[in-house]
Amino acid sequence: MKYSCQFSVTSFNLEDFEKVDRKIKELLQNNASLNLKVSGPMPLQRTEKLFTVNSSPHGNKKARDQFFLTHYKRLWVFNVEGLKQHFLYSKLLWLFNELGSLEALSLSWKISLKKS
Repeated sequence: MKYSCQFSVTSFNLEDFEKVDRKIKELLQNNASLNLKVSGPMPLQRTEKLFTVNSSPHGNKKARDQFFLTHYKRLWVFNVEGLKQHFLYSKLLWLFNELGSLEALSLSWKISLKKS
């Protein structure tokens, strides 16, 4: 049986993705006998929001400031063959605990089973 896990990360900062890459490489090096294949990071759509704010609370209506907020997204896909599902969960939970210390990250994941 083949297990597949999609792991997506959203962040405000591109440098956080380098930390995620390091943790995933560490996971692969420590568990080389697992036949764990990783595809990624695949860049997903970047979203930008523009906020316009009055620079003074009174009077000068034409004086405004604009701020950008950018969300960056990346996707990793883990493929494993012949591994028990709970073992895959334990490795991914370790990865999430390690990445949970990064405050600006939003993590989401989906595990699916595929018969081959």
